Amino acid sequence: MKQLAIAILCFLSSSTTWAQPTMTSLENDLATYYQYNIDLKYDSIVNYVNPGVIKLVSKESFVELLKETYSDDEVEITLDSIYTTKSYPIQKIDNTHYAIADYTTEMAIKVILTEGEDPDEFASILIGIYQSMYGEENVNYDSETGIYNVKDKKTLVAEYINDRWTFMNLESGLGFLTGEIISEEVKEKLLEQKQSE
Repeated sequence: MKQLAIAILCFLSSSTTWAQPTMTSLENDLATYYQYNIDLKYDSIVNYVNPGVIKLVSKESFVELLKETYSDDEVEITLDSIYTTKSYPIQKIDNTHYAIADYTTEMAIKVILTEGEDPDEFASILIGIYQSMYGEENVNYDSETGIYNVKDKKTLVAEYINDRWTFMNLESGLGFLTGEIISEEVKEKLLEQKQSE
């Protein structure tokens, strides 16, 4: 009887440990999420997106938005790689686990020109636009292939929900959206941690 009790206790202990959010589980879920994005597995991507985002726009609308972004007749976008450049320790705030991570998406963009458009003139304009969006050092243009190689550097916030990490971008351009899902207090604590390192 004592042995059975010890076995049950060990099982419960290991189960509790398994369910706890760790940096390893964060890195693993991020790697999965990144790969789904690279492979354009839309229905799988949405399973790792913070549920608060899906409540605002619906799963179907979110998937449709992704498809429209990567299935444009005028712009071909290929995600070459996505990787974390820096991750920050997990914080427990109001009984919820959060973390933030800086990440980079390397992508190749090819714009299909309409007949009569001057490729050099068009490239000059588009390079300026991309440099203002992503930073001059993060944009390269190959005039032979007509491909723009871009590095998009962002910060995401991870929230541990139902034994899985979920993600959303944390940036000024989506501040209104972030505020609908994560409180200002949580956001400030996460950003304080980033600024202190």
